[in-house]
Amino acid sequence: MRSTRKTLGIALASMLALAGCSGGDATSNTAGGGTTMETQPAEGVPASYQGELPLPDADQAYNNPTDRENIQGGGQLQLPIGSLGPQFNNAHVNGNTISNGELMHKIGPQVWDVTVGGKITPNEEYLLSAEVTSEDPMVVEYEINPNAVWNDGTPIDWTAFEATWTAMNGENGKFQPYTTDGYSNIESVEQGDNPKHVVVTFDKPFYPHTSLFGRLLHPDNADPQVFNKGWVDQIPTEMLAGPYMVKNYDKTTGRIVMVPNPDWWGAEPKLDRISYTVMEPSASINAFVNGEVDATDVGAADRLEQVRGMGDETMIRRGIGTGTRAFMMQEQEEGFFSDPMARKAVMLGTDRRQLAQIMSRGLDWKEEPPGSLLWRPFQDGHEDLIADLHYDAEAARQTLEEAGWVKGDDGIRTKDGERATFQYVDFTDSQLNAAVARAYQQMMKAIGVELVIDNRPGSEFATTASEGTYDMLSMIWGFGGAPNAYSDSACQIYCGGDEGTYYTNMVHKELDEMLQSISTIGDVQEAKATSKEAESAALHNYGVFPWYTGPDMVAVKTGLANYGPAGFKTVPAENIGWEKQS
Repeated sequence: MRSTRKTLGIALASMLALAGCSGGDATSNTAGGGTTMETQPAEGVPASYQGELPLPDADQAYNNPTDRENIQGGGQLQLPIGSLGPQFNNAHVNGNTISNGELMHKIGPQVWDVTVGGKITPNEEYLLSAEVTSEDPMVVEYEINPNAVWNDGTPIDWTAFEATWTAMNGENGKFQPYTTDGYSNIESVEQGDNPKHVVVTFDKPFYPHTSLFGRLLHPDNADPQVFNKGWVDQIPTEMLAGPYMVKNYDKTTGRIVMVPNPDWWGAEPKLDRISYTVMEPSASINAFVNGEVDATDVGAADRLEQVRGMGDETMIRRGIGTGTRAFMMQEQEEGFFSDPMARKAVMLGTDRRQLAQIMSRGLDWKEEPPGSLLWRPFQDGHEDLIADLHYDAEAARQTLEEAGWVKGDDGIRTKDGERATFQYVDFTDSQLNAAVARAYQQMMKAIGVELVIDNRPGSEFATTASEGTYDMLSMIWGFGGAPNAYSDSACQIYCGGDEGTYYTNMVHKELDEMLQSISTIGDVQEAKATSKEAESAALHNYGVFPWYTGPDMVAVKTGLANYGPAGFKTVPAENIGWEKQS
């Protein structure tokens, strides 16, 4: 097992990460004296409802979409969060977490707007336009909102694009970005007709260009020391720009308090205060039941059970998750996972349906195991790229036998004195996580492999993943507003070396070249076909194994507006609040 890691990262989270912020019509009929919901209302289902929860539609938002004029001014929103820090730079390899994304949605630039279905357009509070003005070479020109300004008073102009490119393009090894994908294709970032006009010229095309500059950085981050160290254990408010700002961050208590940003140039934020408190899953559900927080994840049966019956003051909102859980296995120089056939056998011996049933038990949820990480199951084009690796315990045992792993007296196999064992790192105090780990342990025992469960605090997830201190773990590849993952995220997930974030520690030059080529292909159908070919090859290196999508499912206090599952949609943070009372 490695103790250090050079590769870069994408948005990741432990198995019970709280869903971020981002509506549908309802019909019902009466049967047997009761009411059965056929369609989930946009505002969610009252907790008092005792029937089977309706399945969501992929093209609908279930975040109680509400116009600003119908949202009261003032009030507060109290939320749990899985972890805070120590690295708060969302563009850094160790800071690219779902928790940081949740924070930056309120206090940092959100350059792009994304619809439920994934259409991407400029967020005019920051960016008035972004147009491809030349194809050869590829040139994209950006017009920045004249009013956009960083909290320290520095105008948001072309220098922010230059600093972001400098930090993310991979040319200076002192920077530690989560990816160089796309930024390494850029030849220059220059001022256009004025400082608010940006001209970005590519030496190699990158499609789609809307994948870039979403995490716009203050010019000070062009210094590697600031980029890498300036965000550790602190949130540098002066280098941010959003509708809210951090009033207080207490590392000891794990609490952040946000208030409206007096320098915000857009529509006035509806809430007076937003607070986040670090909580383990057991604490967050109890806090919700006791009225101490206003929303919490209920994507597990025991959590859902605690809110069912709370009454009409609680709403249950759920959509189809935009992230996919995957097992990540390290390729190692020695040990069980140094043998690719051992990793293949583990995949064949994994009953994903059973694990998914554990995850979704009591949730009124059904789904087929995912066959890709680059395509959401509800997207056109999704197909099962690992159909040949579906659960087959006998094939798993045969694979191990043929690779020389012989079953011992205790049922565990050995080869050349090496025991067939690996460490599965689990996080948080979640009973659901523990149930999955125990079931997985029994599956591995059935094929002659010892799975050792290593439970660690949820706060150690980002460090464990980025430093590679594990044999196997499960992580969520959460794309949020990234509907074009088949192109812009392929290398982030599967490329090795310094080009991507392959947490399996594998480097395959020819495959990396194919993965890198996807984003340079202008023909959409050709790009999609290349993406599937490359991802299939990557999955058959036996290191990444998608196994569950599941619902994006939260319980909220009734009246909370513009908060909850909404597909790929990004909701302006200033529009989150509480509905006016009729």
